[in-house]
Amino acid sequence: MFTLLGEELDVDKLRDIQNHGMAGGVSGFIYTSELESKFDNWSDEILQTCDQWADDVDGSCAIHYISRNDNDYHYDQIKSDLVWLYMEIKADEYLQEFEDGEEN
Repeated sequence: MFTLLGEELDVDKLRDIQNHGMAGGVSGFIYTSELESKFDNWSDEILQTCDQWADDVDGSCAIHYISRNDNDYHYDQIKSDLVWLYMEIKADEYLQEFEDGEEN
């Protein structure tokens, strides 16, 4: 089991996130109120992880990366998208570590 933002997820759920993204529906990460709460409780970790990822991808910050194609982006949507982006990044990282550990 892996713990991400206070939720326990097994390897199969991480693979679902990796293959289908968070939009596929992950318990505890569906409703705006859940996502805002996750962001509010773990904003430093979420922003640091997402900013580093966005910088690696295209030299931007995470908020710029997720909102660049939408001029009418609301703050609650930014929080939700950052939580989902964080979860997708971490699912990839955890699965890589897990698979590397299985090979050894």
